[in-house]
Amino acid sequence: SGDTAAVAKRGAVVNALRHAWKGYEAHAWGADELKPVSRGRTDWVGLGLTIIDSLDSLYLAGLNAELEHALSWVRTSLARLTSHTSHTPHRLIVKRHSHACDRCAPRSTSTK
Repeated sequence: SGDTAAVAKRGAVVNALRHAWKGYEAHAWGADELKPVSRGRTDWVGLGLTIIDSLDSLYLAGLNAELEHALSWVRTSLARLTSHTSHTPHRLIVKRHSHACDRCAPRSTSTK
């Protein structure tokens, strides 16, 4: 039926995301991007762009353990940025992002 096909497709997408995420964690954690063929990393901006860009996908896929790991990295990085930033506008931006991370955290620690 259509429901069975949709469930199978969703499972395939979640598994693909999990596979890509594990590669990023293993070979480029904290870098802006992973070079999957060479298993290298790129730090174009130096802000962990893959982590930040993946937060919503991890949430929507129900990959709560992976999401919590990413949020932990973001919180730590924001705290480090806050301690090195003396300009008030930067502190405000970091504070707002920190609150957004807290709101994104899964309510349950179970994973699918």
